[in-house]
Amino acid sequence: MAEEITLAVEWWSNELQNNTKQDAGDSEVNLFMKVFATRKEYLTQEQIEVFEKELGSLLVSRCQENWREDNPSWCSYHRAFGVDYHPDKILQDALKKAGINPENTRLPIKTVMWINPGQVSVRKGYGVEIEDIFLKESK
Repeated sequence: MAEEITLAVEWWSNELQNNTKQDAGDSEVNLFMKVFATRKEYLTQEQIEVFEKELGSLLVSRCQENWREDNPSWCSYHRAFGVDYHPDKILQDALKKAGINPENTRLPIKTVMWINPGQVSVRKGYGVEIEDIFLKESK
């Protein structure tokens, strides 16, 4: 579980620091999001580090109860989270602990991440393919 969570946290941290492209699946909403993106707050290295630590801790707590190596898809909906137009509670909590306004971040909208034993997948944006960012080789 540690490897999957570490990779998930790194992915969200990278998006928080570098994401500028938003795809809501609607050209008018995309235009609004592009204008809004120019108002993003500056993030310090300390804020990024606190976000990573808090998100990791929250994900461990969330995943521990529903983690079965022998049945990776068991209760996988408990390990799914993301951003519709606003971050899910787990992301909001990590952002707030880091002193980052959850409504003024660079997290990609219309994004869902799934953390399963041996696999971390993400769909970034409206109507795009699910991408595996980690897939453990099966023996």
